Amino acid sequence: MPTFDVVLHTNVAMFFPNFQQLAATDPPVERREQAISELFIERLDLELARAIMDTCEPKTLGVMAPVRQFAHMYAYVRELHPQTSVIGWDDDHRLSRLVAISRLVHPTFVGLRYAARVSQDNDTLRIVPAEVHGLSPDTFLSPNHKRDWLSQAEAKFTVELDAKTEPLTQPAFPRRVSRALWYYDYAQKTYYADLRWTLIATALEALIHTGKSGSTRHFTKRVPALALEVGAPSLTSDECEDAYDFRSRLSHGDGFLSDMTAADITLYDKLEETLRLAILKAFVEPQFASIFLDDATISAHWKA
Repeated sequence: MPTFDVVLHTNVAMFFPNFQQLAATDPPVERREQAISELFIERLDLELARAIMDTCEPKTLGVMAPVRQFAHMYAYVRELHPQTSVIGWDDDHRLSRLVAISRLVHPTFVGLRYAARVSQDNDTLRIVPAEVHGLSPDTFLSPNHKRDWLSQAEAKFTVELDAKTEPLTQPAFPRRVSRALWYYDYAQKTYYADLRWTLIATALEALIHTGKSGSTRHFTKRVPALALEVGAPSLTSDECEDAYDFRSRLSHGDGFLSDMTAADITLYDKLEETLRLAILKAFVEPQFASIFLDDATISAHWKA
């Protein structure tokens, strides 16, 4: 068996309400979808997946470890040369990028909790958990989120998009979109809404803000137009004004969102979905991405 890096996505969602109904409409990944030669998404052998999860979970001494109530649903895998060292999980971030792209295609709870490098030499299986520093190994989603898995079609689209966006460092790709993606991905690993709200608002500003003034006006005029163009839930100027007010007060330490209302959560969801679809559309459609090349193209496309 070759050496490979892996990230497991669990089947915890099987215990969510309406799982059977959602799974009947959009079944989870079952067969392999391959990106470029060494990257793919597929279901692993259950015994191997269980061994990976056992190795990645915290250990106990003197007490019985909690019984795990879930298993793996499918995995993101990168095949490596058999002689690759067992140390150095995803040191060039290729597998992490595939996972991040999949969350653009469809947001899920997949994180790096169950990430490892695996190799086998004859009958010896070696598993080394990934050492993740500087960010949460878990991903968090809105309580309004329903389906926590990729469908087969979404997995296929993910690997196709990964292959298409391989040269993301090329100068022609707008740096604004790259920055927006960084903020979006970091927000997914952040639990507290107070921080997520400012991260998502900052990411949207990375896309639509021009000049040195008029920040509120740019946000309230251009974000609704952006939402309309990318097919996100509609946003009004008044909603965006409220959203930007939240962003400003939170950024200035004026309060916390410890008692978010259902309306606040819905507004946040609209902002995040607008951002996600805008980044995704920029990756898929070069003409749309070109809008974000500089202040002039943005100002010409969306008046404020």
